[in-house]
Parts: sequence; structure tokens; C-alpha cells
Amino acid sequence: MSVSAFDAKYENILMSRPVPRVALVTLNRPKALNALNAALFAELNEALRLIDADEDIGAIVITGSEKAFAGEPLAIALALRCVARRRQLLTDEQKSWC
Repeated sequence: MSVSAFDAKYENILMSRPVPRVALVTLNRPKALNALNAALFAELNEALRLIDADEDIGAIVITGSEKAFAGEPLAIALALRCVARRRQLLTDEQKSWC
């Protein structure tokens, strides 16, 4: 049985599936205005890796909790990298970076 991003326990992100085929990833460090740190980045990378492997997910929405979304550029880059990997737009070497 494979692990799902929705079953994993994270400290810095929240995972949900608001509608079929959509993964909602919420950065959850409101006291730090959702600023990226090493722990959040590691959790986000792991969650996106698991989402990428889930054939039942067709879209990823990344947002911030409460009123801030400091990680927008990096989060978007990670999501686009996973989409590109799924669509086979990256070379084998670039896929290994995900």
C-alpha cells in the first residue's frame, strides 16, 4: 500500500481534497506569515512528490493560511516542476531533481 499525501502528518502544511482530482496544499505557519523555512520546504517537497505520483490528482492549488502567502514564487516553481515531470517535459536528469 502506497503512502498518500493526504494521509501523511505535516507540521507546516495542511492537505485536503476540496473536490475530486484537486489537491489543496495550505502553507500553515501563520505566526511567521507562512515564510518558507527548511522544515516547510521539506514537507512541501514531499507532499508535491506524493501528489505527483497520485494519478487521481489533476490539479494542485497552493495557498497560505490566514493572510499571508510568502512562499508563492517557490511554491509555484515546485508545482510547475511536478506538472512538467508528469507531462514528460523534463529530461531524465531534471526529473531526478524532484
